[in-house]
Amino acid sequence: MRWFLHAMPYDKAENIFKLSSNILKTGNIICIELRSLNDTKLKDESIYNEVDKSYTTTHKRWLYNKEMLEQLSLKNKNWNQALSTCN
Repeated sequence: MRWFLHAMPYDKAENIFKLSSNILKTGNIICIELRSLNDTKLKDESIYNEVDKSYTTTHKRWLYNKEMLEQLSLKNKNWNQALSTCN
């Protein structure tokens, strides 16, 4: 997932993770490149929207940190476990 995850609201990105995890085979990985909450220059030059938690310059971005991605990963692990118990 290169340079698109930060271009969509968090709930839509979560759905992408869920869909991706459902099609991955055991042992496969997802590689991600996106904008980080550690990007202080971007944050300083952006307008923060408290409603959707986005940062806007010429377009909107939803920034991530390592913990947020780990939570998505753990949530997807739980989704996969729930799916495998249903099969």
